[in-house]
Amino acid sequence: MVTLRQAFVESGYVVVRQACTPNQVAALRAEVDAARGELEKGGYRIWATAETLPPTLREWSETHGLALARQVLPAEDRGLKCIGGAAILKLPGRHDGTPFHQDDAYGNDGPHRPGRRACAMWIALSDTDARSGAMRFAPSLGFELLPHDIVPRESAPSGFERFLTPGTPAERAAERVAESVPMRPGDVLAIGSRVVHGSHAASDAERMAFSPLYEWD
Repeated sequence: MVTLRQAFVESGYVVVRQACTPNQVAALRAEVDAARGELEKGGYRIWATAETLPPTLREWSETHGLALARQVLPAEDRGLKCIGGAAILKLPGRHDGTPFHQDDAYGNDGPHRPGRRACAMWIALSDTDARSGAMRFAPSLGFELLPHDIVPRESAPSGFERFLTPGTPAERAAERVAESVPMRPGDVLAIGSRVVHGSHAASDAERMAFSPLYEWD
């Protein structure tokens, strides 16, 4: 049987089904919903440090989320800790899908420090499929850093400043080979920093999620 860690190393991501209880989902949803009025372009509310996360989001991230990360990440995860997170609310007709990108494209401009590795968790707080904003992954493109465009946030598609350069072979291939990952409330994705990923647009239903970010040596 393939372990979560093996699946993560081989594919750059892994889904843990029903990792959150219904009560946890309800509590997380309540705090994400409370941030609705603070959403920035693309449907994101970003907390730059763990200390600024709302209480329930922080408590889950530093306990259940941390334990889950330890099951998934490679054995050399020394100094693993939560360093912030984001509420994600994609509204039909208002927010596009997330363009294909690799998190490591942010480099030293991202939230994690040079010399550290990062992994995002993505907790589904609503049903997601191809019509309601399911995540998409292209592990067959490998894990080398690919060319990305960098644009100001105010003019960035879906609020993402960095995305695979449009028209390149990698960008065209990602659109062709990406795997959609339907999820139910309480399912959790662990997303490596080098796997190419994005999402469908939420075309017929709101998509709600919370995504804490972890780093380690």
